[in-house]
Amino acid sequence: MLILLFFLFIYPLAFGQSTSCNAELISNRGNIRNSPLDGTYYSLTLTNKGTATDAFTLNTLDVNKTCQNSDDTATSNNVILNNSILDSNLNPIKKLTINSGESIIFYIHITIPNGTPLNKWSCLQILATSKNCPNYNLETILHTFTIDTSIDK
Repeated sequence: MLILLFFLFIYPLAFGQSTSCNAELISNRGNIRNSPLDGTYYSLTLTNKGTATDAFTLNTLDVNKTCQNSDDTATSNNVILNNSILDSNLNPIKKLTINSGESIIFYIHITIPNGTPLNKWSCLQILATSKNCPNYNLETILHTFTIDTSIDK
């Protein structure tokens, strides 16, 4: 009887928790980009590969001290850039709710604050945290190089 209860109640609960949190976060056109003074947009896709609808909280984190610049230059000269997380209509968001098996595209808008040194790198980590499994995080790092396009005119 005890074994039957285990298979009826405990096993499905444990199985459901282990498979409900499975997702993928990708940068659609790469994670390295030059940014002119007026900024740039990164397109990202978050896919819920789990068995249940999940809400993901989105955050950004400056990781200039711990990232590796794409050209292997020292990170001590990296700069902090402005960023915002936007939905497909370019409205600010902090959370995405995604049905099982579906994907949502969102954007990270990077802008260069006035007075920021040019020809410098910035590293920004994008985090997506599952509501269903709070310890389940997805992450990617965006590498942005500040450039002065006025010299091209």
